Amino acid sequence: MAAMLKPQTQPRLSLTEAYHATQRWLDHAGLRTVSIKEPADGVVELWSTTHIGRVRINTGPVSQGAVLALLRASEEAGLIPLLFSATGFSNGAVGFGVSQNIALFDLAADGDILPINTPANALMPDEALEPAFATPIEAVEAVAPISYFEVPEMEDELEEVVAETVPSAGWRNCPKCGSQHHPSTTVCASCGMDLSVRAGGQLLGPTGQPAVVEGSRSAPGATVLRCRNCGSHDIELIKPH
Repeated sequence: MAAMLKPQTQPRLSLTEAYHATQRWLDHAGLRTVSIKEPADGVVELWSTTHIGRVRINTGPVSQGAVLALLRASEEAGLIPLLFSATGFSNGAVGFGVSQNIALFDLAADGDILPINTPANALMPDEALEPAFATPIEAVEAVAPISYFEVPEMEDELEEVVAETVPSAGWRNCPKCGSQHHPSTTVCASCGMDLSVRAGGQLLGPTGQPAVVEGSRSAPGATVLRCRNCGSHDIELIKPH
């Protein structure tokens, strides 16, 4: 088992960085993200067809109440829970995670994903993944500044409320593979497509033509094409031979 990072009061990563590092690792582990939700401030959920990966950014170690909240949400969805923290976990959270077989992961300052219990170790890929921010964060920001989320106040361990999970407004789909991403994301973590390319403010597809992105405002009654399997809007109509 990897050594657990020392819990701290300030997060090692911003929510944007933590989300990027987690989605990148989940894809590498074969748990491709098919849906992204933001149920509360400081929380992002990455859903695959089998798991819920919840990323939490707190001003303090993640509490036992936070682990319990994830357990309830995962049971309602019928999916396996994973919890990622950039401030570590309280002793109560670690003990509860072990007793309920919930995988807990630490997020290091360089974006490395570190398992801290047996369920987490079982999910670690055989092939190691280079940390998302192997290049120092300062150097990354010097090239392209990273947008930061506000860090919520420390929650009382016994008063955590399970917020209703709803899709977050503003998240957008990659026009090539259909993966969902935060609005500040510039490169698709699944297929590597440049999401910053736009024409007249409109996201372009891989062919250079304006892409129809789910949630965009098209003309009333307009037909939107989307692949049923991957969710991509990069669809070509071919006449029968």
